[in-house]
Amino acid sequence: MEETRTAEETGGEPDRLPRVEAATLDAMIKLIARLLRGNPITLAPATLITAALTVPGFMIILLNLDGQAIIVNGELRPADPKRATLITGFVVSAVLLAAHLVTVATVAVMAAGALLERRVRPGQALRYALRRSGPFLVLLPVTGGAVLAVGAVMACTPIATRTWLFVSLVLALLALATSWLLLTVPVVVLEHAGPFRALSRLWKLTKARRTSAIWSTLLIGILFPVLLGMAVRWLVAQPFSGVAQTAAEAVVTTVMGVFTVLVQGATVAAVTLNQLVPRQHENLHSMGLWDRPPHPMKPAEVAARLPSPVSARGRARWAIALAVVTSLVAPGLLYGGYLQANPLSLPSITDRPVRAGESHNELLLLDGRSPAIITEARDDSDEPEWYNVQACADTECRRSSSYRFPYRGREDVLRSVPLPDGSMAIAWSHGREIRLMQCTAEGCPNGRNVESYPVIAETDFPWIGYSGDNSWDIAPSGRGIVAAALSAAPRGGKDDADEERDLRRLTMQIVQCADMRCARPRTLATVPFEASEWTDQPRVTIATGAGDRPVVVFENSFGNDVAIITCDDAACRNPTTRRYKPVRSFGFARAGVHRLAVPVDDRPVLAYRDREYGELRLLRCRTPDCAGIDQVTLAEPDGWSSYLSPDLAVGPGGLPWIATFDTTRRKIALHACEVADCTRRTTVPLLADVDPVGTLQLAMTRDGRPQVLWSYEDQGEEQGSADDVSVNRLLTCRDPRCGT
Repeated sequence: MEETRTAEETGGEPDRLPRVEAATLDAMIKLIARLLRGNPITLAPATLITAALTVPGFMIILLNLDGQAIIVNGELRPADPKRATLITGFVVSAVLLAAHLVTVATVAVMAAGALLERRVRPGQALRYALRRSGPFLVLLPVTGGAVLAVGAVMACTPIATRTWLFVSLVLALLALATSWLLLTVPVVVLEHAGPFRALSRLWKLTKARRTSAIWSTLLIGILFPVLLGMAVRWLVAQPFSGVAQTAAEAVVTTVMGVFTVLVQGATVAAVTLNQLVPRQHENLHSMGLWDRPPHPMKPAEVAARLPSPVSARGRARWAIALAVVTSLVAPGLLYGGYLQANPLSLPSITDRPVRAGESHNELLLLDGRSPAIITEARDDSDEPEWYNVQACADTECRRSSSYRFPYRGREDVLRSVPLPDGSMAIAWSHGREIRLMQCTAEGCPNGRNVESYPVIAETDFPWIGYSGDNSWDIAPSGRGIVAAALSAAPRGGKDDADEERDLRRLTMQIVQCADMRCARPRTLATVPFEASEWTDQPRVTIATGAGDRPVVVFENSFGNDVAIITCDDAACRNPTTRRYKPVRSFGFARAGVHRLAVPVDDRPVLAYRDREYGELRLLRCRTPDCAGIDQVTLAEPDGWSSYLSPDLAVGPGGLPWIATFDTTRRKIALHACEVADCTRRTTVPLLADVDPVGTLQLAMTRDGRPQVLWSYEDQGEEQGSADDVSVNRLLTCRDPRCGT
């Protein structure tokens, strides 16, 4: 143990007061623990001040968050806050930080009284601290400004290029500044020092033990309560989920905030009143290396400045205990109640990770309420081997089961749609053949023998066999399905698989299966047409309108045009083909896909990104047979948005909903049309502060709750490296229309 001497032995003024002695960190910890254990009354002012300012401060912010926040898994997250909200948050934070210092000063006064056997009541200590609060409230912005200035200087040096080093140095600087600011608090209140004199006095006060003083404050007063709070918060939150978990975490945060105040107040009082000085530092003075000896606080002068002890009033202890407990619990309960009641109708969603595949991720809703996610699975050789179906037991996918069926190879292209009976139709192409099978949430009958399923159509296009093949599609129709398949005519006139194809002479075949056995697939129509340009990676989509009438859209991304084939009834006796070149470019060489839906007014709509300008647009047919079109711009171009495709679904009231990325604001957003042509709409943020990468798939539950599957690659240290991990996140709105 380091040899020490008291202030009396080194020339300090002797007194008859108890000595405050802690020569080592272990002794300091024991002193602070004894101080906190023997003075539970310090809990009252710390708790009441914290609750009295925290509750109204945060309620001011919470009640002004309309359209500026999202509730994700029961946790409030900002989403594009306005300047006024940011200023309000800054002011509230500054007030709470100042109140924290005042409360630390109050506890320090009471701790000093306990150490010097001059007991000070909570009310006396608070009034005393408030009268002396000016100097350390001046030091608060001075310290913050100094940290920002030094951090800005470091940001202009080569240190900033090494993120880990820069962050480490900034955190070390912040910890040092915080420790020094806390140590000025007892100097101000116990020695009546001004702001800058307090800094000078603290420098002299810690001359012989500056490192140990800062180290004790940092370890005991900062790191210990912070790390303990994180551990307790994690443990308490484990039994809960959603809003209950957030409320429990808020209660723990309040309790640990009060605990931090108590520990910091007791620590800085004990450190500054410590009378022990290491002998080696006294020897440095005797050798002439220091011009002045160590100059610790004089306990007699400190005791004389403290408020005069008064007898305790006859307050009931149970009343004080009840007030303390209520103040500790109230902020968390009020916050949880706010999230549960959601008075501002903020978007409230669940964000759950689900199984993901590298090249295939598909979302569909069974029975209009239970999502199923179809992905491809890989074996140890990293080759696709199975398709995996994760069937969720509830809309938010809290519980799920899974099964799989064979993957035929890289030539497989799979499509799936939900059926009215709660099952799903799965079709896949292998070579020219398109086969069909029916699966449920429990599995696929005879799923291992895929050759036993019927061939419903054939598609003959040069890009067959690529994972990006979009030359065919399916849609539900009655108890079965309807399919659209594109073929290119052979140049030599022979229907030979090896014959070179004419990429301008195309044929669209529309096939219907009356039921899922599809023993006799029926060709409803064969529609020949010529593309205006050479067709490169076409996109075919099909949907059904009123009376299960098919609507087919063919997009030629190379020629920047679109063909819309409409049927007048389910039998498609008189198909009509309309060709359009919408305003600017309709092409999707970058975005890759358009989305088709037929709302309740039976007028088809398409959502797409303009290839040239990146605008998010909605194309709407004026009539069921699409004799004319109207377009509306939903979002202006923003950065690289032309690479990101939207998705489209029919929402409550039979109106279109569009899911898309907002790359400027780094959000995933929903555009909810309020009228059929979407000239009036509401934009709902689903997630904020996200990287706009990957794909979005939108589905709508039976009760009108939007659900989005966000699929992307979580990149490793280098883009495209082996560390990349496929991620699927299922975003589900808790309320119909997502609170709009």
